Amino acid sequence: HVKRGDHMKAARMLIYNHSTGRKVPVLGKHSKRIICGAWNSQNVLALGSEDRMLTCSSVEGDTIRSANLRYDPELAIFSEMKSTAAASRGSAVLNDSTVSFVVGRKTLFLFNLDDPENPIELAFQ
Repeated sequence: HVKRGDHMKAARMLIYNHSTGRKVPVLGKHSKRIICGAWNSQNVLALGSEDRMLTCSSVEGDTIRSANLRYDPELAIFSEMKSTAAASRGSAVLNDSTVSFVVGRKTLFLFNLDDPENPIELAFQ
């Protein structure tokens, strides 16, 4: 789990696979410092950085999804979220395919990997 304050530079970011002993560089995804991140149970790594981007990468380092954010992200967490798309397919299986970021200290940004075109932003005052 990456926490704010564990500032990492993208050029030095690696994914280390304990099973294979292989180090996979995570390069070229962010132009500024990475400030938060989280893993899910399917081994997807979500990262947020000062370039106001969120990226989701596979354990091999490949970019799966990315999105622009309005403000700097912080506190990334994966969670389960019911979706109307899954319900319409008759799928009762929940997985942790939604990553949440606090952005700008007033907005909760919910990004579903299965529905990247429709992120949800909840603003608080």
